[in-house]
Amino acid sequence: MKKYFKISVIFLLAFTMLFFSGCGSVKVLFDIGDAELISGEIKQKYKDGIEIVPPEINKDGYALVGWEGNYISPEKNQTITPIWKKIHTVKFELDGGTSDDSVSLTQQIIDGEAAIAPAPEKNGFSFEGWDTDFSSVSEDMTVTAKWKALHKVTFDLNGGATYDTNLLSQLVKDGEAAVLPVVQRKRYNFVKWDKDVSNVKRDTTVKAVWERAKLSVSEIFNVVNPSTVEINTYRLNDIHYSTGSGFFLDKYGDIVTNYHVIENARKIVVKMHDGKEYTVSKVVSYDKEFDIAILHIELDKSKISYLEVSDKKVKVGDPVFAIGSSLGLTGTFSSGIVSQVNRTVSSAPNVKFIQTTTPISSGNSGGPLVDEYGLVIGINSMSYTEGQNLNLAIDISCINNLKKVNLTPEELFQKEGTVKWIPGENVVKETAESIIGQKISLGDTVEGSIVSTKELDTYFVDIPEESGIIAIFVYCESLKDIQNIGFLPILSNVLNIDKSVAYPEEYYQMTAIPSDDGYILVTAIVVDEDIIKDYGYLGFIVGGKTPMIYDTFIYSMTMEEFKAISPVFEEDIYEAISMKTCVEKRTTIGAPGQEAMKKVIAIYKEQLEK
Repeated sequence: MKKYFKISVIFLLAFTMLFFSGCGSVKVLFDIGDAELISGEIKQKYKDGIEIVPPEINKDGYALVGWEGNYISPEKNQTITPIWKKIHTVKFELDGGTSDDSVSLTQQIIDGEAAIAPAPEKNGFSFEGWDTDFSSVSEDMTVTAKWKALHKVTFDLNGGATYDTNLLSQLVKDGEAAVLPVVQRKRYNFVKWDKDVSNVKRDTTVKAVWERAKLSVSEIFNVVNPSTVEINTYRLNDIHYSTGSGFFLDKYGDIVTNYHVIENARKIVVKMHDGKEYTVSKVVSYDKEFDIAILHIELDKSKISYLEVSDKKVKVGDPVFAIGSSLGLTGTFSSGIVSQVNRTVSSAPNVKFIQTTTPISSGNSGGPLVDEYGLVIGINSMSYTEGQNLNLAIDISCINNLKKVNLTPEELFQKEGTVKWIPGENVVKETAESIIGQKISLGDTVEGSIVSTKELDTYFVDIPEESGIIAIFVYCESLKDIQNIGFLPILSNVLNIDKSVAYPEEYYQMTAIPSDDGYILVTAIVVDEDIIKDYGYLGFIVGGKTPMIYDTFIYSMTMEEFKAISPVFEEDIYEAISMKTCVEKRTTIGAPGQEAMKKVIAIYKEQLEK
């Protein structure tokens, strides 16, 4: 009996435990302390399969981060307590900067956690971070942005070039260094930047400093040759008049030369170094006194190679180089040194010349004189044949005296030319009877040749009426010819013979004779018998005050005639262009001016004394 009683008790206890474990409840108490209950139950009973939801509570200045205790599946009565962490306020101060609205500038951060930083910007500044660490916040804090001023550094290459074009304009942080671009410039050596940019404190422009690189002789030739041209001038009927040189001084087709190269020309042709020819469209400017003219041709600017003017002071002993069409030999290149600077001559007292030992021959006139850097320092102008290595170039600074006129060659001739020739229709061939005086009239052109120094080609020129100026031109095929042929007018009533001597580049010689009615006998004379073998042509053009042949010479016009052209003419201008003034101004060796004649007399006197 006892045995069955024990079994019954055990069974009852087991049933009771089973019943209560499956069907009983556990009390769960959420102890929120001084927190504020927002929603939910503080006291809850747990039964199997029933989820206990913690109440929603709040505590000022704190964040609920969890609960202490088991309320998910409690096996006994539980008291659950909240786990709080303090909340800290983090303020981001941008110090003049701005940011978008994606991140709040004031944040509530749970103790120990990190704040989320905004992305600030500030015009003209570089953001350098924050002044306080906010990766683990433990207190209220204000975090301030740190900035560095940005300075704009601009690099002026000053004629140079660089592959690092992105470096030409930089924003550099205050106190830091700019990145220097690598620069280069043709025919220059880089010296330095004009400002230090290793510690930039402000916006600044930095300029490259260059020095000219000295060139080898061959390099100088390669620089000046493409820029130098041959200049050929023509008179009526495209009769070749003279040959000279010139050079481009800008990219627009402007060419510098001597005025005497183009004087009395009606057509001017420029021959490039590659042989191509262009007719001059304009005489841009000129000055007789300074013997400079600037010509213009129309051509593609990309085909123009031009020279630069030196900004260096020319010194005695400096090496110099000349190029031009010496005696028609295009591209003749020579070298020498500067013998003297600021040289003056009596024929051009206001002109500054550079005296040089560089050979200058006929045809070089107007070409460039350059220094060892390939820069123009002068315009080759003249040489003294009586001595050795006595050559003169006009200082390039004299070009500043020129004024623009923009005349065509024909217009310039009409304005400045002494004779306006309209050729006659009659051509008289020389005959054997010319020795006794072949009769010709005004307007006739005489062609022939001299075969002996004993022969005098004499012409009887009939002057039927008052003709003002009779001009007689002698044309020869070479400079040597003109220097060895003279002519003598024999006359009855002719006054004041002006026997002119040509410029070295000219192949003409002229005698101008003021005359009334009557006649003259003109005799051509060969001075040097050696000239005969090389000589092939002699011509006279005889003219007078007839529209068919000549307009009047400018110096024979009256004041009334000048005023009819322009009212600006006054006595001072009239005096300046008078025959007397023009003669006195002609002071080169061989010219009729008083000073020139004195020089010639002195030369012959010295020779006679020897």
